[in-house]
Amino acid sequence: MKQRFNKNNNNLSEYAGKYAWYRAKDSLKPSNYFIVINVNAKTCQISSRVKLNAYECVNLDVDPNNGQITAIVIEKGEGTYGSLFAYINGKNNEYITGVVRSKGDKDDSVDTFIIKSR
Repeated sequence: MKQRFNKNNNNLSEYAGKYAWYRAKDSLKPSNYFIVINVNAKTCQISSRVKLNAYECVNLDVDPNNGQITAIVIEKGEGTYGSLFAYINGKNNEYITGVVRSKGDKDDSVDTFIIKSR
């Protein structure tokens, strides 16, 4: 059974992990990315395989009742990339599951992740 967000546990901190990023135009060949989300500071950084902190989150918000995280993802030097949607999960809020989606009608990327607290 999946453990949901524990709103009584205020031990929220930094979460990090590697995930595979897929793009339809690349025939779904994965590239490894690394994401760090600091819930308390309301920040996130995403590093690509070729550029450290290539993306960052702005307007990161955490719902204190259900652990939902939302943010706008910016590609540094390029502008808005898309959005991040995630949830804090686990009996002790020990991991985050989520997705980063590109903007636009094509929405050709599938960026899903599960990261653990540090």
